[in-house]
Formats: sequence, structure tokens, C-alpha cells
Amino acid sequence: MLFWLNINEDKLKHDIIPIFPLSIAVLPGEKQKLHVFEQRYQQLMRDIQNMDGFFGIPFVKADHLYKYGGYVKVIKTTSFNPETGEMDIIIEGRNTFRLHKFLPYQGDRMYDSGLVEWLDDKHAKSCEDLLKEFQCYFDELKASFKPFKDTSKMTDLWNIAKFLPLTEDEKIRFISLEGPEKRRIFLKNKIKILREVNKKALQLNENLYYN
Repeated sequence: MLFWLNINEDKLKHDIIPIFPLSIAVLPGEKQKLHVFEQRYQQLMRDIQNMDGFFGIPFVKADHLYKYGGYVKVIKTTSFNPETGEMDIIIEGRNTFRLHKFLPYQGDRMYDSGLVEWLDDKHAKSCEDLLKEFQCYFDELKASFKPFKDTSKMTDLWNIAKFLPLTEDEKIRFISLEGPEKRRIFLKNKIKILREVNKKALQLNENLYYN
């Protein structure tokens, strides 16, 4: 019997969801491609077909399961091998969560589940300083690398985070901050570091050119 819940507008603070631990951190709105080959996760893909294709990805690294992750939706299956059951899928992040309790697989169900607490994914109340810092960073990049993508929609935490070159460790640390204001500060500091790195890189290139 399947016993997890789907997330909705009237969701409770905690839900039980199927989980697929991976060494990736998927941010809300971010798309990723996954190759599903293990039988337990092939079973998971079959089971969630009737539940709108949602599952959780808690971050795992060096066999350590972190408490944080992204709740994702399968938006497309790009390939499927009927002989082996292997498939390639496209997922999109929808929410973030803290893993409150790990629930090992039971019975015929080969994959695990988790009791999760949904995190506050709202936008920060005061983003003006972040947006200003980001625009300066973008303008500097645009001056060096043309053509460049449009940033007109990058007006909130998640869109800016997706644009920045964050490592998986940085993304899970960003998620684990659990609140819009702390995340805003994290991104602002990251952008300052990136701007300084770019500035030094340009200075190095200029020195090489003049030499």
C-alpha cells in the first residue's frame, strides 16, 4: 500500500514522500536530467505515475545522507528501454524540505520514503540590495561574454541562484538556510566573491596582454 501524500496548497507542515537520494541539489524551478537504472527506482517511477510524478531528492555525499533536499516533478521521459526498464527523465524542482525521519523500504516496495518538513521557499522581503549586486555582476559578465542570456525574469532568490555557478555543496547549503532572508545574504555574499574573482581575472588578462 502506498502511504505518502502529495503536496498541495493546503498541505500540512509534514508529509511522507518517496525519496531518491542523489548527489545533486535541485532548486525550485531548476530542471535536471536523470538516468534511472536501478530496479528500486524504476519501481518508484512506475508508482508515482498515478501521483503526478512527484518525489523527493535528499542530498547524499560520500554515503552520508543529508537532512535537506528538493521535491521534484517528472516533467518528461526522454528515453525508455522496455527490456531493461532503464529510462532518462527530465525533472523540475518544486519545493525544498528537511528530512525529519528516514523510513526504510517495506514489503514489496524497494525504495525508501521520508517524513519531511517543508521549508519556507518564499521570496525575501528585502531583495533590493541583492538585485543591485546581481545586476552589477551580470553587467560585468555581459561586457566580457556576448551574447548573454536575458535576466529580466531573474528578480527573486531562486532564479538568481539558478543563474549563479553554485556547486552542489553550495546549493544544499543554500537550501539548508531554511529562510528567505538568510538565503538572500548567502547569494549577496556569493555574488561579491564572484565579482572579485572576475575582476582579478580581467586584471590578469590585461597584464598578459600588455606583456
